[in-house]
Amino acid sequence: MKAYSLDLRRKIVESCDRGNESQSDVAESFGVSLSFLEKLLRRRRITGDIAPLPHGGGVRPRLDKDALELLRVLVKQQPDATLAELCDELNEQRGIGVSAPTMSTVLKKLGLGRKKVSTRHRARQTGGPEEARGFQEGDVGD
Repeated sequence: MKAYSLDLRRKIVESCDRGNESQSDVAESFGVSLSFLEKLLRRRRITGDIAPLPHGGGVRPRLDKDALELLRVLVKQQPDATLAELCDELNEQRGIGVSAPTMSTVLKKLGLGRKKVSTRHRARQTGGPEEARGFQEGDVGD
């Protein structure tokens, strides 16, 4: 949510200074909450200023530019890796632990698809369903 404009803040303070209305009436007439009005007046009383405070920032991303580049490489090398495998590999190589949901969000932001290679498609590439599933010769029917 954006901060209320300085112009609106001035009008609210001027209306309160006139003293014709209660604080709750002033808040209602300007479409702001009573708590906002009280905080605004308290801030003016303490600091003498009614301007909005700057944005506090936010949480810094866990993955820096190098870690994101490493993820691109990992996905390119092993496109059918699971989210858990990518998390483990990232932790192993960079010492950065992230959860599977975080990894999914990061991959979406990077535009990296998570499409898995199906067994049927892998069977066409390898030569048969047994080989695609990882069966060795002699495993079937023994």
